[in-house]
Amino acid sequence: MAETKAPLTTDQRNQIILAAINMSGAVRDVVIDPADVIAANPDLAGNDQQLKAAVASAQLAAREQAQEDWKHGLNRNLKQITVLLNDQSSASKIVDMIHNAKPVMGVLLYVTKEASSTRGFIGLKTRESKWAKDGIETARTERTDTSPEALEFCRQLRALIGHRVLVRIDMQEYDGGKLRVAQHVEDLGPAKDFDPAEGKELTMAKLNSRDRD
Repeated sequence: MAETKAPLTTDQRNQIILAAINMSGAVRDVVIDPADVIAANPDLAGNDQQLKAAVASAQLAAREQAQEDWKHGLNRNLKQITVLLNDQSSASKIVDMIHNAKPVMGVLLYVTKEASSTRGFIGLKTRESKWAKDGIETARTERTDTSPEALEFCRQLRALIGHRVLVRIDMQEYDGGKLRVAQHVEDLGPAKDFDPAEGKELTMAKLNSRDRD
C-alpha cells in the first residue's frame, strides 16, 4: 500500500511559490525598434501613422509572449523546488548528511591522493584523544575519478594546507566497515609555526601505516 504523504501547509506552499518567483526574476522588457518593423514590412516606410500602429501592435504581442515565457519558467522552477524539497531528493540527502556529519577542527597538514581508490587523503592535527592518540586524524574525500565535485574539493583542500580548518566528516559504510569521508571544509585562518615538511611526513605516515583510519 502506497504511503500517504502529509499535505503541504499554506505557509509551505507560499514559500515554494515565492522562491520560484524569485528564481524566475522579472518579466523581460521588450522594446520594438521601428526599423525592424519596416524591414519586415517595407510598405510602412514613409507612413508614420501606420508604422506607429504596427509598432504598437508588435510591442503588445512581444510583451504577451514575454509574459507567457515567464509563466513557463515559473512552472519549471515550481516543479524543481518542489522536487528538491522532497525527503528523498538528492538535495535533502545532502542536507541530512552535512547535518549529521562529525565536525573536526584542526590544522590541515597535507593532502595527497590514495592511488588504490583515487580518493583524496588528508591529515589533520587536532588533539590527543581516544580516537586519535597521537593527535592526528585522517579522512578521505569521495572518489575523484568519478566525481568532478570531489576533484574540485581536493583542490580547495590543498589551498588550505597549513590553515586551521573545520572539516565535516561523514561516516560511510564501506566493505563491512566504516569510511571517514570529508564533505565540507571551513577556513579558520593560517596556523602559527606550521611546518609543511612535517605536515606531509605525518600525513604520509598515516596513509602508509596499517592502522590508518
